[in-house]
Amino acid sequence: MFILDTCNLCSLKDPIMKRLLYFIIPLLLLSSCYPSYSIQSAKVLEKGTVSGHVGAFAPIINPSFGVRYGLGNQNEISFKSSIISNEIGFKRAFIEDNTKSFQIASGFTVGSGFVSIPTGEYEYEETVMWGDSSLVPVRESKGIPLITIPLYVSLHNAADNVKLYGRVAPTWSQYQQKPSFGFMSNLGIAFGRKTIFCIEAFLHAPLNDKENVHEDLFGYKEVESLSLYNLGIMLGVVLGEF
Repeated sequence: MFILDTCNLCSLKDPIMKRLLYFIIPLLLLSSCYPSYSIQSAKVLEKGTVSGHVGAFAPIINPSFGVRYGLGNQNEISFKSSIISNEIGFKRAFIEDNTKSFQIASGFTVGSGFVSIPTGEYEYEETVMWGDSSLVPVRESKGIPLITIPLYVSLHNAADNVKLYGRVAPTWSQYQQKPSFGFMSNLGIAFGRKTIFCIEAFLHAPLNDKENVHEDLFGYKEVESLSLYNLGIMLGVVLGEF
């Protein structure tokens, strides 16, 4: 995930809508099936401060964006969205002095991701090039809820132009009255102060998806909630405080 803080927005106190215009910047970047990325340090924004990002993930192409807003008293709220997922979150810092090199925070997020679920029905699909047809399963898109309780940590040098950051979080989702538990983790490094370049690796792994295995007409097994889980590399651009 590489991050770009071009406008030094962390010190601005302009109306929110004015700064949100900066976030509508077309970028050809990548993303995952659920916003498993962190793209933030453990620092919490000051009251009234807005920070935003646009980003993308590899290997699955899916542009995304997000906004963070400082509530004061070491609290902030956030919103992230991609083509097939949305998330709102709350974060609270454990250390009042945000100039210290080590920062730690925690909170919770509530979101949903859209996954492709087999219906049990089949239809013939024509092959455009050869004019043939084959029997394929009919699938439908469904929203699956996801809740996380993340712990954020970050290390900052004295000039705050190099940041090592990470996050770990247990996750919970549910499909067809069957709870599914998982584990999410992130690790990234950021360079720069006003212009910040970052790269972040993320992992979201299931812990008990055996209950959600589906076997189709041809005997192939599919884990129906698997697309909520992913791994990859995040690239992004941040406008505001990291």
